[in-house]
Amino acid sequence: MEFSTALKRPFSDLKTFIIGSALSILPIINFFAFGYILEAAKLTLKKKNTLPEWNNWGNLFVKGLLSVLIGFIYMIPGMIAMIYGGLGFFYFTGGGELSLSLFTGPRVIGSLLFASLFFLLALYLIPSATLTFLTQRRFGAAFTFSTVFGKAFTGRYFLAWIVSSFVALVISFLALLIPFVGVGIGSFVVMMIAYTLLAEAYRS
Repeated sequence: MEFSTALKRPFSDLKTFIIGSALSILPIINFFAFGYILEAAKLTLKKKNTLPEWNNWGNLFVKGLLSVLIGFIYMIPGMIAMIYGGLGFFYFTGGGELSLSLFTGPRVIGSLLFASLFFLLALYLIPSATLTFLTQRRFGAAFTFSTVFGKAFTGRYFLAWIVSSFVALVISFLALLIPFVGVGIGSFVVMMIAYTLLAEAYRS
């Protein structure tokens, strides 16, 4: 795993760093930055760790939008479990009055536990699903579970995901110390590093 290459990649071109960080600040506008990061990941899949040009903006936006949609779909089981568990906080009495029930049954605890596991699994699988979408150039490919799971459950991918998660925690914390633009900088840097590492693992 070329960790040093991935760590330096977001900073290897000042113009790209500034544009990517600026675009990552605002919701919806950040789809352009997401799309750019995926274009960079495509180069990594081809054993190239150079940075792409900022062009074909429509394509960048669509790629970013589809990556967010893939992530949302993978989160749905966790959201369903969370909602189901949340409903366990409340119950209707015989008179039809809404009363609060705080963790009074195994339904709530079990649902929230399953929700946590589903969310964690989704976070683990989303990069693999997104990279499968990139390699096959079809949105539906992100839900070809035999490929997505096969690429995700390898030692190299697991290590890349663990390292990416640690880097994300550290950089996100540091980014919070920078007023206004910290969120954009942190988001762009974290995603560029993570998708570089994960694309290298996916490729192998």
